Amino acid sequence: MGPYPVKVGGAQDKGVPQVEPCPPRKTRERSARTVRPAARSFSRLNTEEGSGMSVPQPVTLRHLGPPPFRAANADRCEKSRFSRVLATLSRMRGASILAAIATLMAPSQGLADEETSVGQAGRTYQAPAEDESWKQDVLVALIGGGARFRRIHLDVGDGTGETENRSFNTGAYFDFAWHLLIRPLGHRSPRASIRAIVLQVDGGSGIGLAVEPAGTGIRLKTNTWRMVGQFGYLHPFERFQVGGLVGIGGDVFNIDSNFVLPSSRIVYVRFGPGAVYSIVPELLRIRGDFGLRFPFHLGALENAFGKDSFVFGLDSTLTLEGRIEAGFTYALRVVWEYYTMRFSGPTDDIPSMGDGGRGRDHAINVQLLVGWSL
Repeated sequence: MGPYPVKVGGAQDKGVPQVEPCPPRKTRERSARTVRPAARSFSRLNTEEGSGMSVPQPVTLRHLGPPPFRAANADRCEKSRFSRVLATLSRMRGASILAAIATLMAPSQGLADEETSVGQAGRTYQAPAEDESWKQDVLVALIGGGARFRRIHLDVGDGTGETENRSFNTGAYFDFAWHLLIRPLGHRSPRASIRAIVLQVDGGSGIGLAVEPAGTGIRLKTNTWRMVGQFGYLHPFERFQVGGLVGIGGDVFNIDSNFVLPSSRIVYVRFGPGAVYSIVPELLRIRGDFGLRFPFHLGALENAFGKDSFVFGLDSTLTLEGRIEAGFTYALRVVWEYYTMRFSGPTDDIPSMGDGGRGRDHAINVQLLVGWSL
């Protein structure tokens, strides 16, 4: 038997020793620390009080560690303590989930409404205020129509060395128009410089228009369609927004076969500056845009007048717009578009062909658009 007694309870007849209750962790650590010094002092006494020999005699200590049933008891204590820790963590996790759900369902306030915030150290600091100049629409969708005037004038060779004048004037006709503006990061970033990024799409069409080329006496059906999608930046400060846009657009003109003017499909790259000034906050703003157009595809236009033709375009837009109660938005726009053309190179054998030359194409749109904004 070792120095540790075995306590036997009411189950003595069965020969089953009763395991002692789990002592506190500090008590067990203290017992382990007291055993080792006792073993060292016993070895030193044997060395000093021996038979006069200078070499200490080996001493065998029995049961220096806890007995087997004590080791088993310690394992059981560790397991039970680990179980209690797991149970506590489970309860804490459940409470954390409930707290998170309660936080999500509670009414929240934006950054602009937060005045103060308390840190982990208990220090209170002032939250950054939202830039007052930022209060801009993040989504604007408008549709409407108006009057469009278009005039095309060409001076092309007739194949005999002479120059032939060809004109095409539509007069005023009704033209559909639409406008879409999106600030994709308008609610994603607190920085006005990031929220100033814009995506913009503008378009229009005239369908079933009957025109008569000058000097022909023939009425022709035409369809026009145009659209330009742009990516840009309009940075707000005080009452101004200043920036620019770049994008790709198309101007399609379909006309019945004739000897004056072919159909055309002009695809171009556009870029230019833009600026907005708020006259009356939200109620009335004025916007100006100016752009350069660099066509890289002319369709049947280059087939008729020359494969090496060159076209350059300009456009300008003046807009009066505003936002009324509940998001209702209006816009009155005047749009000017202009192309200058130089024709050269080989041509295809089509009815409206010409032997090189030059031309001009300009149009004016007056539009009234209504819609919604957020």
